[in-house]
Amino acid sequence: MFVKGDATYANDGESSVVKRLLTVDEAKQCVEELSKGFSELLIQGCVKGAKATVNVVIENNQILAESMVLATHHNPHTGGLTALRHSWWHEEMYQDALLRLRALRWQGAAMVEYAWDQSTQTFNFIELNARYWAALNVDILAGLHFPAIQMDSFLKGKRPDMPLRLTKKICARHTFPADYGYLLSLAKDKQVGVGKKVYALVEFFWLMLHPGIKADLLYPGDRKLYWINLGAFLRRSWNDIKRKFV
Repeated sequence: MFVKGDATYANDGESSVVKRLLTVDEAKQCVEELSKGFSELLIQGCVKGAKATVNVVIENNQILAESMVLATHHNPHTGGLTALRHSWWHEEMYQDALLRLRALRWQGAAMVEYAWDQSTQTFNFIELNARYWAALNVDILAGLHFPAIQMDSFLKGKRPDMPLRLTKKICARHTFPADYGYLLSLAKDKQVGVGKKVYALVEFFWLMLHPGIKADLLYPGDRKLYWINLGAFLRRSWNDIKRKFV
């Protein structure tokens, strides 16, 4: 299971933490220790599978746009922020998400999150996020600009006759810090074999050269944010190195 403390509920207003625990006793001890620094904690169970999402924008009970994304890499590798993801479609999961959204009479943007177990071809509902999703770049890079579609509907009353669906095959990667974090988490995990660690290291650099993988934030004609993000990552990394060794 996982114990999570959000910065919103931290006594210092800044720190956040995610702890992975293997036993109930470990979880109890972790909660006791973290309770000293947080007013509230979230305890979550764990199911096997990769993160899969159903993403929609709804206005006046009409779906304006929709997509589905499946993660290949997570940061950390045991489950977390999606680092490498691609478009896909799973009709049963999609219909499950619509049932939940209709029950809530949902309006606006939503990401319905699941864990997809490839080995058993089954999925488990995780949560509903009432916001645009971290993998929104996949949709935008594929030409499906959810925020623009929502704004056109809200401000101009322009709505598609049928939901605009992401059907294009696309794969996007958030290299720094997300996929770097995936690699680092594998390297630190003592339960992961040497062979898998070496493969992940080679794969990390190969993905940089792969012509079929898009880079998050590296939008055609608007690449500045990519370099700002990379610069911030390098500065943080350098400061971490100085604190540790200097």
